[in-house]
Amino acid sequence: MGHKITIGEARSGGADGLIVNCIAAPTRIGGCRHSSTLTMMLAIALWGEDRRLDDLRLRCSCCGSRRIEIRPDYDNRPGRGT
Repeated sequence: MGHKITIGEARSGGADGLIVNCIAAPTRIGGCRHSSTLTMMLAIALWGEDRRLDDLRLRCSCCGSRRIEIRPDYDNRPGRGT
């Protein structure tokens, strides 16, 4: 099994926030694919730098599912994007 990244490690690696995606199973109407972001400052205030991303237990604010994917947002690092 791979290394489990902490909020602090994500921040040290250049992430400026966390991307939170609902991965609830599709329903007849297409299922929930709600996506949101958390700033790194808010994540640290809520859970501290030592909390592992896979230990966070969040719920989708649209459908209520606990099937949530959390990953660092590295898209705003210098030299990335268009």
